[in-house]
Amino acid sequence: MKKVISSLLIVAFIGTFITPITLAQSSPYMRGVQDGKETARRDVNQIVEGFWGALLGVFAVIHAYMTEPDVRARHYRQLKGKSDVYQRGYIEGYKKIMGKKVMGARLLGWATWVVFLLPATSSGY
Repeated sequence: MKKVISSLLIVAFIGTFITPITLAQSSPYMRGVQDGKETARRDVNQIVEGFWGALLGVFAVIHAYMTEPDVRARHYRQLKGKSDVYQRGYIEGYKKIMGKKVMGARLLGWATWVVFLLPATSSGY
């Protein structure tokens, strides 16, 4: 009898936490967040952002930190027929991932400059 009661409690406990997660993932907002994240991963040009990090150094990193990435106009046109909740989720997911990717690429570009280019330019050759 104790095994049955403990099994029911475990199932009830797990069900309490899994159901809201499943419902939240199927909401239009969460679908928008996921779609925005996917689009941002495809949109970021890490080579160009890394170049800016190598060219401008810490200033490019500060710029990436201080500014908020913007959703491109073509994505706004694609969002026209979607619900407001989906649009908010999409924009939030896009900006979150785009900001992280840009910051990472610029930090990598700056680190490349510090490690390779700075010693080469200051060696006097």
